[in-house]
Amino acid sequence: MPAFTLPNVYAMSDFMPSGSLTALQNVSNVQAAEAPFNLALKADVTAKQIMIADEDATFSAFGDGRQVLTAPLTLDGITYPTGEKVTIKAVLTDTEGADGYVVSIAQIATAFITQRAMIAAQSHTFRAVDHVENTAVPATQLACFTAGTMFKTDRGGRAIETLQVGERVMTRDHGLQTIRWTGTCTVAGHGKMAPVTFDTGTLGYSTPLSVSPNHRMLIAGTMAELVCGDDELLLSAGMLINGRNVRQAECGFVTYVHIMFDYHEIIWANDCPCESCYIGDTAIASLNDDQAVEILAIFPQLRMSTKTASLARAEGQSYEGIVIASRL
Repeated sequence: MPAFTLPNVYAMSDFMPSGSLTALQNVSNVQAAEAPFNLALKADVTAKQIMIADEDATFSAFGDGRQVLTAPLTLDGITYPTGEKVTIKAVLTDTEGADGYVVSIAQIATAFITQRAMIAAQSHTFRAVDHVENTAVPATQLACFTAGTMFKTDRGGRAIETLQVGERVMTRDHGLQTIRWTGTCTVAGHGKMAPVTFDTGTLGYSTPLSVSPNHRMLIAGTMAELVCGDDELLLSAGMLINGRNVRQAECGFVTYVHIMFDYHEIIWANDCPCESCYIGDTAIASLNDDQAVEILAIFPQLRMSTKTASLARAEGQSYEGIVIASRL
């Protein structure tokens, strides 16, 4: 099997949170971006190299799943071993005709591989996007936490990106529950994909919390009773934006992490309750093919189900979110 050594590999965290990053807003749906656009590396970034084996001797066939690592690769402190799949999601062409490849490593990490080295702290313009796998619904329609969010587990407080299938997390309704699936996606934190950030103290958070806009938060007590008559309800983070202590904070790239249990659960994130990943009738379509296959293997009932899985709490409406957001 032919092997390649590609010398110019960059992690998403290597890029500055400036420039027109909407081209990578959804790595699986890059063709919707408007070109030209700019990307700029941070000042202290040095390119890594990646070693890949491929059946067809050409590093250009996207999404075929036959390209694998032939040596370990470390990105953002995580080492991916030999044999992990390297999947090209998009080909970006710069103003001089050179290509760059948006790739996923083991369907977890996202990296950018260029034909020529990018110069640190300098803006690079790309004029075209091509060869893209199409996923109709972005993964951030699921409940997504950002890397660094802390959870209560049977082993104490743990950051979400360190949690693995089989480990146990404390839930509000059912005590310690076993993680059945985890998923990760890295996207440009712009527009609808930008995380929603809650300041310390808002809804009881011990430290600032950032989640995807569609992530539902548990609203309890007098605020819930005020708008719906019940003592608890779920509202998406996007409904609670008020421009003061709840804001949509655009950034360069953001890593979203999902965790899923046997049932939809209320879990503590930075000491405040909110939802775990929820899969209903259509949410499975928001995942890439490998993730969907994995989830359907773990939860075969989702393949045959004709009804939506039950939410842990009733879901509020947008007008209720407006009222509560004004009182946070």
